[in-house]
Amino acid sequence: MKQKKGHILDGFSVWDASDTLLIMEKQVHKWADLPHVHRRLESFGVPRTDVQPILSIFARGQLRAPSQSHRAEKYHVERFILTAKELNQGLRLDQILTQLFYSWASDPEQQEVLLKSVSQNTLAKSNASSSKPCTNSTVPSNTLYQFPKLSKLLGVRDTMACMVNLDALSRLSMHMISQCFTLRFHANQILSCLQASLLPWLGPRVFFKYFLSMLRTKHYWRWLHMSPTFGLLAVPSFPPRLLIGGSPMNWQDPLAVEFAARLCQIYNEKIRVPILHALRVGPYIEALENVEEMMSGGKSSAGALSQGLINLEGLHKLLMLYLWLSYCLPVAFYQSEEAYALKEHTEKALDWCLRNVSTRVADRQPASFRLRISLEAEDGVEYRRTPATRLQDESNQELGVKYAKLLNSERWSARGQQ
Repeated sequence: MKQKKGHILDGFSVWDASDTLLIMEKQVHKWADLPHVHRRLESFGVPRTDVQPILSIFARGQLRAPSQSHRAEKYHVERFILTAKELNQGLRLDQILTQLFYSWASDPEQQEVLLKSVSQNTLAKSNASSSKPCTNSTVPSNTLYQFPKLSKLLGVRDTMACMVNLDALSRLSMHMISQCFTLRFHANQILSCLQASLLPWLGPRVFFKYFLSMLRTKHYWRWLHMSPTFGLLAVPSFPPRLLIGGSPMNWQDPLAVEFAARLCQIYNEKIRVPILHALRVGPYIEALENVEEMMSGGKSSAGALSQGLINLEGLHKLLMLYLWLSYCLPVAFYQSEEAYALKEHTEKALDWCLRNVSTRVADRQPASFRLRISLEAEDGVEYRRTPATRLQDESNQELGVKYAKLLNSERWSARGQQ
């Protein structure tokens, strides 16, 4: 067995499957104590009481069937145990849980195992709170409201938020249910799909398994008022699309959304996404070159520094997005070293711009972007815009003059009264 520090394992083969399950069960107990594991599985609809059995089923699912290797049967397990750094970051953990839930749990045989693994109380509560499934071939339009709305399922809301406007999810569920009853004459699986979707924790998986092919057509997205992140649908595989949709970026920023759509387009066409090819859209590379030219002593126009600072901040966010995706999808986003080097250049340019802005505020002089302070006094410059204040001595003198005038006027008024 190949073993690293402590309980950390990285791809191993054993003779006895029970030893492997014992090791993985120990790791499952450690996973079940992590709060972000609970949050991730609850976003998929898994109740908190069923986190432990679900993780145990996932652990057994990682155990492959015995294969012939060097004329002997061995059980091989892919990388399942995480390092302490990965546990703290949660990135690798989210990737594994996402892949497990949407690939392994989509198998019909594994669905039966998954159903048997949850507690009976959870199933009873789910069936009691859900509507009664319909068994007729046709359903009147006025009875569609009896079915649970997909917008109320946390897993659907959290996952679809990156691809469709949330206010349209309720209309999406109603429209899809009406399409289901229309398609029931051609597919007998629609009825079982609706029955299974009545389980709240099972709804997201059934939704994406049966309806994702319908969502890929542009007809439904026109009806839903197309989301600005429509470019994510260009990714053919759903796990990478989910990773890109869950990336740490501001989806309200139109430039960031445009860059993400550009990444999806290149990923769909070539699989491998070069960083410079993705940054051709937008003023980012040009802004970096202009700032580096000013750093070397070149001339600049009015407002070039402030505009360059804004563009450099946007470039830094996009580079961080690419680096995050290179960690999750290293084969597709393979130029992590180039992106990191570009990030260092951007950070130096940002630091230079901030220092020059601070110098202009300290000197109270416009124009040149060169530093006007000595290196000894550089640490004393405050990098913030503060209002101009007078010296304390001058303020005290003015206050004394005002007090003397007031006292003199009081004396003259007292003499006049006598």
